[in-house]
Amino acid sequence: MAPRFLATIAVVWLLAWRCVAGETATAIATISAGTVTAITVTFAGSGYTNEPAVTLSGGGGSGATAKAILSGDTVSLIMVLTSGSGYTTPPTVTIEAPPETLGLEVERVPKLTTLGPVGSVARVERSLSMEGPWTAWTNVTIGVGGNVLVDLTPGAVSRFYRAVGDPKPVGPEGFVWIEPGTFVMGSPADEPDRVSDELQHTVTLTQGFLLSDHEVTQAEYRAVMGNSPSRFKGDTLPVDSVSWNDAVLYCQKLTERERAAGRITAQQAYRLPTEAEWEYAARAGTTGIRYGELDAIAWWGGNSGGQTHPVKGKQANAWGLHDMLGNVWEWCGDWYGAYPTGSVTDPTGPGSGFGRVCRGGGRGNGAGSARSAKRFRGDPGDRFSYLGFRPALSSMPLGLEAELVPKLTARGPVGSVARVEWSVSMEGPWTVWTNVTLGVGGNVLVDLTPGAVSRFYRAVGDPKPVGPEGFVWIEPGTFEMGSPMGEPDRYDNETQHTVTLTQGFWLSDHEVTQAEFQAVMGNNPSWFKGVELPVEQVSWYEAMLYCQKLTERERAAGRITAQQAYRLPTEAEWEYAARAGTTGIRYGELDGIAWHNGNSGRQTQPVKQKQPNPWGLYDMVGNVLEWCGDWYGEYPIGAAIDPVGPRSGSGRVVRGGSWYSVAGLARSAKRNGRVPGNSDVVLGFRPALSSVR
Repeated sequence: MAPRFLATIAVVWLLAWRCVAGETATAIATISAGTVTAITVTFAGSGYTNEPAVTLSGGGGSGATAKAILSGDTVSLIMVLTSGSGYTTPPTVTIEAPPETLGLEVERVPKLTTLGPVGSVARVERSLSMEGPWTAWTNVTIGVGGNVLVDLTPGAVSRFYRAVGDPKPVGPEGFVWIEPGTFVMGSPADEPDRVSDELQHTVTLTQGFLLSDHEVTQAEYRAVMGNSPSRFKGDTLPVDSVSWNDAVLYCQKLTERERAAGRITAQQAYRLPTEAEWEYAARAGTTGIRYGELDAIAWWGGNSGGQTHPVKGKQANAWGLHDMLGNVWEWCGDWYGAYPTGSVTDPTGPGSGFGRVCRGGGRGNGAGSARSAKRFRGDPGDRFSYLGFRPALSSMPLGLEAELVPKLTARGPVGSVARVEWSVSMEGPWTVWTNVTLGVGGNVLVDLTPGAVSRFYRAVGDPKPVGPEGFVWIEPGTFEMGSPMGEPDRYDNETQHTVTLTQGFWLSDHEVTQAEFQAVMGNNPSWFKGVELPVEQVSWYEAMLYCQKLTERERAAGRITAQQAYRLPTEAEWEYAARAGTTGIRYGELDGIAWHNGNSGRQTQPVKQKQPNPWGLYDMVGNVLEWCGDWYGEYPIGAAIDPVGPRSGSGRVVRGGSWYSVAGLARSAKRNGRVPGNSDVVLGFRPALSSVR
C-alpha cells in the first residue's frame, strides 16, 4: 500500500494574551568586619506580586538572611535580617524571579488523521525531508473515521509525515485479505474442457480487497434480508435461488448495517467482486486447471448427490478461500463480454451487456465447469437453485490527512482554575471553551474543532483559586485597619486608616499544629503537648524557617510552583483576614470564637474547635499569638496600599491574643511587637501562601 505524504508549514502565533513574566531584580551586598551590613538594590525589576525570596551565597561566610520590600510591582528595598559572620568578600545576592501572570501560550501544531481499513495497523513515520530518512513515530490501529494524532513534540511544525500500512489489514470475521498483484487470466489453448471465451491475458489489480472465505449462508442471508429463498434448506448451506439483483441488494443492506454498527467506515462498502478479482482470488497463485484435486476442493456433479452442502466443508485454496469451485455458481459484478486482447489493469468488464458473469461451477455440473477459468452468464433477474454469491469488501486506501491546529498552554497558580475562552475577533464576543485546574508547568490543550485555526484565545482566572488543603483564598480588597477612638480597651497604636490590598493570597484556616511543625522541622518545642494543639514556643526566625522548609517540600512534591512560597502574612493581611468584612471589636462573641484566659483552662486547646470567622478562618483571636512578617512600628497617617510595615525595628508584629489574654487583648485591632528571637508559651503562627497572578 503506497504511503501518503504530508508537508507542513511554518508556525504562526495566534494569541493576543500570552504569559509575560516581569524582569528579575538585582542587588549587591556590603560587608564590614565579616558581617553583611547592607544590601543595595541595583535593578528594581518588575512584575512582582509578592515579596520575592532573597538568598545570599558565597563570600566565605554564612548565616546572613534578607527580606525584599516591594513598591508596586518592583523591589524597592532589601532589608538585612541577620548579618551572618565570616565573610571575606561580599556574598552574591540572588532575588527570586517574578511570577508569570495567568494566561496562555499558543502555537500551531500538526493534527494528523490516519485513514484506512478498520482494524488495520498503520505505522506513522516522520522526517525533516520528503526524501527521508524516516523515523517511526507511533503505530495506530485504525478505527471508524480514522485516528486523530497531534504531534506536540518540539519541532513538529517543520516535519513531514507518512503512513505505512500493515501488509495484511484485519477485516471482518470470515473475510480474507487479498493482496494486489498480477496474474494471467483465462486458460491456455490446450486446457481440457476449455471454452473460446477464456482468452488468456495479463491482468494487474492495483488495490487489495477483502473477500468472504465462504459463500453466503442461508442464516447470513436471512439475518440481513429477512428471508431465505433457497430450494435446499439449512442454515449453513449456501443461499441459492438468488438473483444478481438480490445479491447486490444484500450487499447494500449489509453495508448499511455494518456502517451503523461502526464495524466499517463510511468510505467502505460490501459489493460483488469483479470477475478479475474472483479468478485472481480463486487461483490463489496457481496456474493450472483448478487449485487442487477436484473431489477434495469442490462439491460438483460427481460427489454432491444433486444438492448443496454446508459451506467450508472442502479444502480451502492457498489463500484460505473455500468452495471457490462447486456448490453454487457465484455472481460477479461485471456484465458478461469478450476479454480484451492485451494486458489490462483493474478491469471491470464491459459497460453494458445481456447478462452478468457467474463463476465457479455448481453442485450439478461436470468437471469441465469446475475450473478456475470457467465463465458463465445469467440474466440479472434469474433465480435458479444453482445460483449464489460471496461478497467482497472494498479496502480503504491508507494515508494521512493533515492540518495545523492550535496548541494552548495555560499557566498560573497550581490548583487555580482558568476559564479558556475563544473568539473570532480580538474585540469579542468571547465564548467559553473549557475550564482547567492548573498544574505545575501549565496545562496543554489542543483545539481540534473545525475553524479553530482562525480563532483568538484568552484565559480568565477563577476569582477564588483552589489552594492547598486547609488554606482559604483571601480576595483582594479595601478595609479600615485599626480601631475607632471609642472602642473599649483601645491602645494608641491602633490609629484607624484605610488599607487596600491589591493581591489576593491564601491563608491557613488554622494555626500550625504540633504535628505539622514536627513533620516539617523534625522537632516540637511546645510546652503543652498534643498533635492537634497549636505549636508554641516558636520564635519569629523559627516560623520563617518553617515557611522556607515547607516551601521547599511542596515545590519538590509539585504541589506549588517555583514562583510560589509560604511566608508569614503581613500585619495588614492578618487584620484584613481576621475581620473578614466585619468592623466591630472582634468577628463574633468572644467565648464562641476564642480561647482566652476566661475559658482556656490556662493552656492551649486543639485548633478549629471554636466558630470560624465569615471567611472560614479559625482562632484568629485567642489560643496563641501569631507572628506576622512586619517589623513593629507606628501606622501611617493616611491611606496605604499593600503596606509591609517599617523597614527596620526592634520587634516583629504579633496579633490575635492567646489562651492567656484578657478580653481586651482578644480584639481584631490589637497589636504588639516582640523581639524576633523571643519564644514562649503564647507564641505561634499561621502561614500564608503567595499567589502567582
